This record gives sequence, structure tokens and C-alpha cells, in this order.
Amino acid sequence: MKKPLINSLTKMRRAYIGLSSPTAYFYDSEQKHFREPWRWNPILESPQGLITLFDELWFLSRSLCPVSFRNEKYVKFIDEDSDFTPLIKGLSNTLTHHGLEGLITDNLYIENIIDINNQYSIEQFKKYDTVIKHVYGKKPSHELPIDNHSHSIDLCGFNLSGNSMRLDLLVFDIAFLSNAGISNIELITNSFNSTAFKKKPITLDLLQVSQGITIKRIPVLQTPKGPIIDRIDSIRESNFLVDFRDKILQIDNLENLNDLVVNVESEFSKYRNDVLLERQMGSKLITSVGNNALSFVLGSFLPGAGEIKSLISDSSARKFNWTGFLAEIE
Repeated sequence: MKKPLINSLTKMRRAYIGLSSPTAYFYDSEQKHFREPWRWNPILESPQGLITLFDELWFLSRSLCPVSFRNEKYVKFIDEDSDFTPLIKGLSNTLTHHGLEGLITDNLYIENIIDINNQYSIEQFKKYDTVIKHVYGKKPSHELPIDNHSHSIDLCGFNLSGNSMRLDLLVFDIAFLSNAGISNIELITNSFNSTAFKKKPITLDLLQVSQGITIKRIPVLQTPKGPIIDRIDSIRESNFLVDFRDKILQIDNLENLNDLVVNVESEFSKYRNDVLLERQMGSKLITSVGNNALSFVLGSFLPGAGEIKSLISDSSARKFNWTGFLAEIE
């Protein structure tokens, strides 16, 4: 797969999806939709946001990864790497025999990160159907068997399970990341367990903003096998992907996510209309701005359209390189 052009100063960004990360699980007990060792399929929030804002998705176990993502080159399964086996076994043993208290005792810093007395599951169940409808498109039902937990997972010899509403699993994931020594990796939370943090993590909000901006250009179809993202390579291979990430990551006010999406869209439209189109220098427009944005920004020669003025030296154009990503995938 072609790699995005990444500046040498740009850090590889990794997402960690652990026992606490998936929002829910779609159950296929009769294996009508897929034949896998596990008869459930994890449901992730903002899957398009994940593949846009992160270079790699690191799943603690293959069973926590949607079926539709399991063969992607940017996906890694941590428990299949023997380097991490001792840490996984140690944490799993503590969780199994000593529970939340044991994990906290061994990792006292976690009390500074989350409220260990938070009974968030009680309140979160009240909005369960609403969250699932937002994430999956429909509410759970007899025809759509979705639950907040998985069945048993064999994790390096220990029987554990995924659950978006268990505080001990959230602590397990935080402890794993804190001790694994993996660079540039972030824990992926969900609409339920993110409320347990003393300081709300912004990653989930940023994922939702990214998805909100890209989804109308490259729709996501949630299926029993997992998210099906149309033209997924258009996202992963864009030369402007890093610029778009920087634009999203620089957002510092996440009070109203809908307003943020609208504002970024408006900024994109204004730049496209006021700068990209005006700088055509009289050349013929072929099909759409989206098809030609790469040439406009890089100042290359587009066959059949004439020579386009170079924008490389224009500092304002460099500032808006992220718009090339949106234009390119339209």
C-alpha cells in the first residue's frame, strides 16, 4: 500500500484498542454473517476518524478488532507479539485474582487519572440505546443483537472479556500502556468510559470531529462484519493527510463538536473558493476542484489544463495545505 508523504519531523501516531475500548459487540451466534473464532464483532466509535488520525491501530487482541479491519496492513495485534506477553500475563493475573484494587495498588498513579469510585456504568446504561444508534445507526433489538460486552477472551492463558462499562478494564488498559514502552500511542476510549476520567480525554472528541468532516465525502457503512469505508485508500494515501491531522489536532476548544465540524467545513469552502479557484490563472477546470486540488497546491503541470501557478512559496497556501486532503477525497 502506498504510504502518505510524511514530513521527517512528523511522529508516527498509534491508537491502542484494549479491553475497555470497543463501545459494544454485535453477536452472530449462528454465524450468519462471519465465521471467526469469536461469535461477536467489536463496534468502534468513529472508525473513519481512527484511520484518518492514526497511522497504526494496535489491538490488544484480534478478538477486539472488527472483522473488516483484521487484514489491513496498518493493524497490529499486541498479544501475538511475544515481547508483550510477560506484561499481559502479569496484569491479567492481577485482574483475575485481585481485581480493581490489585491493579490500583500496583499502579497508584492511576488514581490521579481516573475517579476509581466512579460508578459511571449506572448512568451510562440510561443512554445506552442512544449511543448505539449514534455509533451503529440503529438501536439494539432482537434483530440487531448488540451488547456492551464480549464473551470470554483467551488472553495469554487468562480468560478475560471486553466491556465498555467496567472500570477495572479501563484501569487494566491504562496500566498496560503505561508499562508497555510503546512510543506515540494513545488509548481509545468510548462514550461510556470517557466519563470516568478526572480530566476528560480529548482523543474521542477529535475522532468525532474528523469523522464528522470526512464522512459525507467517504461514507461509513456499519455492518455485522464491521465498518465498511468506501475508498479507504483515498484517506490512507493522501499526500495531505498529515496536514489534515495537524489541523484537527490543533483544535483546542471542544465545547461543541457540531459547531467545530461546521467551522472547519466553512473554512475549507472559503479557501477553495477564494484561493484555489482564483489561482487557476485562466486554465480550464476539469471535472471538479477535488480532482485538481493536488495540482493547484503543489503547482504541478496538469495535462490538458495548462500550466498552473506554483503556490509553494505562498505561506498562506502552506498554512491551508490541509484543505488539499478534503478536496482530494471529494
